[in-house]
Amino acid sequence: MNYNLDIQKILLEVDKQVNPNDKLVLLKRAINIADANNDIDWGFDLRLHLIHCEQHTSRSEERFPAFTWILNVFDSTPDYFSEHDIEVILAEYQWMAFEVYRNADISRDQINAVFNDFARRLEQNGYTMRVYYSIMSGWHLFLGEIDEAEKYIELRDSLPRDVFYYESELIEKVCVELVRGNFDKAIALAHKQIIPNANNSEARIDSISMLCTLIYYLSKAGDKRADTFFYQIDEEIKKLPHLFPFSLNTFALLMHHMAIADPEKAWSYFPLCTEWAIGARDLISFEFSLNLLPLLKQGGTRKLNLNSNLPYYRTDGIYNVDELYEYYLNLTLSYVSRFDARNGSAHFKEQFDEVFDMI
Repeated sequence: MNYNLDIQKILLEVDKQVNPNDKLVLLKRAINIADANNDIDWGFDLRLHLIHCEQHTSRSEERFPAFTWILNVFDSTPDYFSEHDIEVILAEYQWMAFEVYRNADISRDQINAVFNDFARRLEQNGYTMRVYYSIMSGWHLFLGEIDEAEKYIELRDSLPRDVFYYESELIEKVCVELVRGNFDKAIALAHKQIIPNANNSEARIDSISMLCTLIYYLSKAGDKRADTFFYQIDEEIKKLPHLFPFSLNTFALLMHHMAIADPEKAWSYFPLCTEWAIGARDLISFEFSLNLLPLLKQGGTRKLNLNSNLPYYRTDGIYNVDELYEYYLNLTLSYVSRFDARNGSAHFKEQFDEVFDMI
């Protein structure tokens, strides 16, 4: 049978799937067929599809090797690709550069190499450094270097928007103000992106992400406005057609406030979130584990229907919450150690101490 037909049949099956993990299995099968037949067009398109699909999970196992293949093919046969293809490749590189430092096993030298290579490719293809500055502001926020982050935000905003502009970049400005305790200013900025009852699911997700960020910092500061935003985000989440594993990023931050404001709601999400956390990328796993601690510190015993792949799974479904607390405490501390060792700072220890001192 013609291999093109085989790939097209697989793509029809992909479209029928709801679970992104099932889609990934099928797409990898299609990629293997394309590679076996040395088909660059299919290899390129299918890997882009796979990268976009994995963005709906909490993991980042497939996207890096897939994108590395795309870059290698582009570098070895640059004349094969159109200007539009180059723009698509750089747009994906943008998100890869945002992702690379979220993995604690990737060294600073490797991270800097990615940043420098992306900047080089932007300049080589006639684009401004605007999106590079955005990536650097995110990197310095991640490191807890607020002044440096703000410097890059100002450099970014000094340049006109281009094809790589994304609506959610406002969150970096909001985070700077939140870290500095300028809550009124942060809320005023955030309202530009919070769209109640947004019809577009992407706009709704951006709104939820912004609300989450506000709630997290306000809650840690004991600001009662966190309750108002929590009610608002609860309503927005209910309107989403599906909750996918990438939502763990949202719930990782929400868990801290739910543990205080509505522990039973936090427990209602616990089974789903712990399932999403299996194999999650390091930063999300750290944030989830850290912000579970206030909930788990309450102790007791819980009857829970959890995924059997969890290391602490029990067939009887009866869980000692103190044991869960110890598991997630140790997991959090392991991420603290790994990230701070890689970053050459104590920023992750500082984040841990801030939450730990509250419980």
